[in-house]
Amino acid sequence: MKKLLLFCMMSMLLLGCSSDDDNEISLEPLVPGTWKMTYFILENHYDLDGVKVLDLLGQTNCYQNETITFNQDGTAIVSSTSFLNIKASLVEDTEDEYTYTADCVNENDTYSATWSIEGRNLILTEEDGFVSTAPNFGGGQSLVFSIPNGFEVLLDDGTTIHAAEDILVFYERQ
Repeated sequence: MKKLLLFCMMSMLLLGCSSDDDNEISLEPLVPGTWKMTYFILENHYDLDGVKVLDLLGQTNCYQNETITFNQDGTAIVSSTSFLNIKASLVEDTEDEYTYTADCVNENDTYSATWSIEGRNLILTEEDGFVSTAPNFGGGQSLVFSIPNGFEVLLDDGTTIHAAEDILVFYERQ
C-alpha cells in the first residue's frame, strides 16, 4: 500500500510540473519591419540655448527621420539623417558649471546591425559592436531602447564629457 501511495504521489508531481516555455509566444516574427524614432529622452534636462530640453527629438529639429529596418533574417539597417552636436562652455569663475549650445548636423548615414530576442529583450548589435537593448519587448507597435550612460557633450576644446545618465529611445512601427 505504501508503494502504491508513493507511486501516486510521484506521478502527480511529475504530471503537475509543466514548463512555462510551452505557452510562450515567439517574439521573432513580431520584429521585422521599419520602425521610426518618436522620442529621444534624456535622464536629466539640459538648458540648450535658453530652452530646457529633455526630449531631443521633440524639442530640437534633430532626429526627425531616424529609422531601423529589421529584416526577418536577423539583420537590420539603421538610418540616420541628423545628430545633435551639443557643446559645453565652462561658466566663468566656476569649475563645474556649464552653459550648453546645440547644433543639428544633417547627415545621411546608414549602417548594418544584427538583432535577436533573448528572453523578452530585443537586442540590437551595431556593426561597430555597440549593443542596445529594448527590454520587455512585447511585439506591439512601439519599442524602447535603453542606452545606459549614452549621452555625450563636447567641451569647447573638443574634449568629450560622458554624462552618467541613461537615454531612452522610442520607436514606432511604420
